Amino acid sequence: MLDDVLGGVALPTEEDLRRDPWGAVRAIMLDSYDVLLAHPGLVPAYLDRQGARGVQAQRLGVVTMRALGNVGLDEVAAREAMRVLIVNTVGFAAFSARPEGADAGVIGADELRRNFEKSLDWLLAGIGS
Repeated sequence: MLDDVLGGVALPTEEDLRRDPWGAVRAIMLDSYDVLLAHPGLVPAYLDRQGARGVQAQRLGVVTMRALGNVGLDEVAAREAMRVLIVNTVGFAAFSARPEGADAGVIGADELRRNFEKSLDWLLAGIGS
């Protein structure tokens, strides 16, 4: 079930991967965040398992690794970058997710989304430097 949810994450086109690999990685992480928030009850399971390893997770990993390779990262650096990006994305989703009927929380969803996007931009800039 965890992996099936990741099937909802849109993949960039091959053209996107060539033309704007940083934008492609950013889009994958943003869509992953949105998919996780659409299923807040599953977020704890992602944390417990440290992600997902099924077919859909592998599909996302292959495309993300291809994009990171297109920006010049070797396999070791790309794998580390992907891990950091995933932990950031799942961590923000865990912090932002509110199961049905839960309090709205102190920090609003819009502000958390802006914080996530900013953190993603910072990480991508750092990975690229």
